[in-house]
Amino acid sequence: MADDSREVRRLRARSLSRLSFDRADAYVRVLETSDDETIQNVAKACIQAGIVSQNLDRLTNSDHRQSYETFSLICLLSKANMNEPVFEAIFEPC
Repeated sequence: MADDSREVRRLRARSLSRLSFDRADAYVRVLETSDDETIQNVAKACIQAGIVSQNLDRLTNSDHRQSYETFSLICLLSKANMNEPVFEAIFEPC
């Protein structure tokens, strides 16, 4: 995720989203154990790969796992000071 190439980061983030592991726990682990630069790189890769826009729709899902995953991702974005995608989703006309 720390590669200089934007395309490589995007592809790696997309690959992570396809793995069958608890992504919410992965986001929380990044938050708890990583330095600010790594958190920003992961957040940036999630935005560029489209993971953020896909997940924001799931926040109100009745499946609590999906909602928790989205909430964890929002926390990651907030810690990275990359709140724009969240604000856009909130203020987007229905």
